[in-house]
Amino acid sequence: MLVLSAEDVADVLAISDNGKKLYVITRGGGTTVGVSFRDTTCFVWSKYNGKNPLATLERFLASETHGGRVIRHKDGNPFNLTRENLEIEVKAKKSRHPIDWDKAVSERKHRMGFTKQEAA
Repeated sequence: MLVLSAEDVADVLAISDNGKKLYVITRGGGTTVGVSFRDTTCFVWSKYNGKNPLATLERFLASETHGGRVIRHKDGNPFNLTRENLEIEVKAKKSRHPIDWDKAVSERKHRMGFTKQEAA
């Protein structure tokens, strides 16, 4: 079951066509799973800019686009996307940091609005 913070539900439903465009995919050579989405904003959060890019839901929620940073699930559950369970890990520096949720939501809203205007 996918678990989200109440503050993030509306945005997840908006980018996933009410949950219809959410995908469970394998990662790490099939060792783990994760939740990804596909919509007009995917190129912003995805490393892949091909025809049908998928973006990870945790990257969308945290509004994190930097390739050197990983969104880490504190409890190890890739379906627990609550704010309390997510943090940023910088593997090169072996450090972990809390997510600034006010900044993340502001960036997310800006990018969602910007890409919708471009698509029109």
